[in-house]
Amino acid sequence: MGRKAAIGILIGFLFMPYLILGALSMLFFFAPVVFITSVLTGVIVVMVVAAKSPRELITALGLMTMNALLYAVGLGLAIAL
Repeated sequence: MGRKAAIGILIGFLFMPYLILGALSMLFFFAPVVFITSVLTGVIVVMVVAAKSPRELITALGLMTMNALLYAVGLGLAIAL
């Protein structure tokens, strides 16, 4: 698998939770608030596509972790409220 295919799969995996969130937005009132994390996802995608060194990819990986935590906490709060 080449670099372009790997980046395409990564982008698909990054945006897949927002498809699920779209469906959950019909059930939970505060769920659309979690879409704010899509801004960070967009920044991550730009960083990965424009990365020239492994250091930039590692920074993007750290941001992916932070994004996943923010998404999970936000969705958990949206479901709880």
